[in-house]
Amino acid sequence: MADEIELKLSLPLSQHPLLERHPLLQRAGPPIRKQVDNVYYDTSGHALWHRGITLRLRRQGDEWLQTVKCAGTSQGGLSVRPEWEIPHGGQFDFDAVTDRRVRRFLKKHQAALIPVFETRFKRCTWRLPANGEGALLLMLDAGWITAAGRRAPIAELELELAGADAGILFATARALAQDMQLIPENRSKAERGYRLFKHEGEAPVTAGAVPLTPDMSPAQAFHRLALAALDHFNANRDGLLTQDDPEYPHQMRVALRRLRATLQLFSPLLAPSWHTTQPLLQQLTTTLGAVRDLDVLHSDILTPVREGQRRNPDLAVLDARIAQLRAKARSHARAMIAAQEYGRFLLEILSLAHDESTRETADRSLAEFLHQRVQRLARGTATQARVAASLSAQDLHVLRIRMKRLRYGLESAAPLLHVPRRNIRRLAQLQFRLGQLNDIAIAGRILLPLTRDDPRLARAVMLVADGHRPRVNSLLRQIAADLPWLHRFPHLFP
Repeated sequence: MADEIELKLSLPLSQHPLLERHPLLQRAGPPIRKQVDNVYYDTSGHALWHRGITLRLRRQGDEWLQTVKCAGTSQGGLSVRPEWEIPHGGQFDFDAVTDRRVRRFLKKHQAALIPVFETRFKRCTWRLPANGEGALLLMLDAGWITAAGRRAPIAELELELAGADAGILFATARALAQDMQLIPENRSKAERGYRLFKHEGEAPVTAGAVPLTPDMSPAQAFHRLALAALDHFNANRDGLLTQDDPEYPHQMRVALRRLRATLQLFSPLLAPSWHTTQPLLQQLTTTLGAVRDLDVLHSDILTPVREGQRRNPDLAVLDARIAQLRAKARSHARAMIAAQEYGRFLLEILSLAHDESTRETADRSLAEFLHQRVQRLARGTATQARVAASLSAQDLHVLRIRMKRLRYGLESAAPLLHVPRRNIRRLAQLQFRLGQLNDIAIAGRILLPLTRDDPRLARAVMLVADGHRPRVNSLLRQIAADLPWLHRFPHLFP
């Protein structure tokens, strides 16, 4: 058995010639070119896939190679997973699988195995010598996945370690990304093949749980949380580029908030090089925020008022104007996400998140570190809650931001700090009310300039403002009632 360590990157087919002409690869000499045909097997109920196992036959000339891979770790496009390869002699042979449980599972289902999907692509392979005896393999694939009469394109670059240090993966990827659109890709060909077989379309991806354990160091916990946020962010990229579903920019914005909250929570550990990511991180946040603000303005602010006055011509004019602004903001976000700079940014974040130079805190356990950091956030939030008792818009805005950081910190640390879930739920509820109030305030800032040149828009904006005034008053009463509880929050968990 060998652990396969690779970095998978998507690369548009139109840019494959750029890669082949790149000076870095020219020094490696001509690539090895070959046709790669694979057939993936599973049971009709996909028992192997549900167990995290993939079984593949690959044609090599007149021979076939049997490969078994197990689910390992895969974050930010970098995957580490065990695999077993042997020549295929006409029937499956799992005796070479050294993991006893995997071997027994495969033998148990051997009689039920059937072809599920195929991949067929052309592969160019370059071998770059690394320091010492190791090397880095660069494999450029272009072709198709075929399943159940459907097919999807393959256009990707894999960087695989062959005895070299993992650092060369990121150094090489970042060098190549200066000249082309390389995006970390977490989905394997197998995952895409199963999705194609089941005819599963693109769907927004929400944040998953990120388990932290007491035996982790603070640096290890940071790496896991940062990479999870990066994966969440990038998993919604294709949806934003190709669909108008508001949930895609919303999920990307949530992922950025989680990443920034993680950076803030673990800031004492981070190297100064993390500061280089802040300008583009802020720019992405602002750009996606503009899309989200207009989507919320349309769905939560304008639409409820229009529901009660469907024939009002002024509201129809305002709706059309908001549609124009939404399209422009979404177009701007797509241009930014499709730019080469986006790929370079993701690789920079990915490289930093995998960097072992993040300072360890040997004198503190993870639980101790998180307790100190979360308590600090809680005290700051409680102080701001007292200031916000005046219910001024600016003070409530600052409180909402502090609460957001506190909530993300608590959600990450909750299993280790034994934070009562009811307190996190109440905090989330208060944050939600503050968010609703903020949405109305942002809508006002967007709508007010529209009233200056068109009396129809001015009348429509007044109708919207009047329609939400009772809601604003109700939210302010609810928030005022919860602020005294928030004053005491630092004392509500051990």
